[in-house]
Amino acid sequence: MGCEGPEWIVWIVTAACNLRCPYCYAARYLGERPLSTGEALRLVGEAAELGVAHINLTGGEPLLRGDILELLAAAVDSGIEASLFTNMALLRDGVAGELARLGVLLYTSLDGPREVYEAAKGPGSWERFLRAWGRPGATAWASTSTSRSPGSTTGGWARPSRRRLGWGLQASPSSRRCPRAGRWRPAATSPQGSSLRPSAARRRQPRGSA
Repeated sequence: MGCEGPEWIVWIVTAACNLRCPYCYAARYLGERPLSTGEALRLVGEAAELGVAHINLTGGEPLLRGDILELLAAAVDSGIEASLFTNMALLRDGVAGELARLGVLLYTSLDGPREVYEAAKGPGSWERFLRAWGRPGATAWASTSTSRSPGSTTGGWARPSRRRLGWGLQASPSSRRCPRAGRWRPAATSPQGSSLRPSAARRRQPRGSA
């Protein structure tokens, strides 16, 4: 009996990062060696053979890898839909344009308004985020969290940010009621806290095929 492969993969391609967010789970992998370009390309090929439909490359900050565009292009050429989870700080015009050409989906985290965002990502990070968001081809999905902590709820800052950034807002619950236990427990979510799977995911045909 054959083994059915995963439909989508979230892949920490490097634990290195240009920021030091206090909540980042990838920092625990800083002591591990990232895969070389050859090893990573071989893994992409194996994923394609298994019928994987979607790969999300994340970190750390995946744009710190000099071969990140090569890995994304290899996935797309193999018929795999690809996405990138980035803090946007290293997103330059040339990179943004190439990502758009490849059809790579961008995801990023939006911690809250400026004061909340910079408390996690450092002074000046908010303006860098806004500049990156405005780059040609840099259309991204932003994930955020809500809570009862002051400044962390969406309502007060989402409306002006939505007007400035031009993004829509979709709320997804991250917990559900467990009737028997009478407690809250996490719902099924990705490691980023929100679904990375595109709303209309379709398996791509390899480039150049009919």
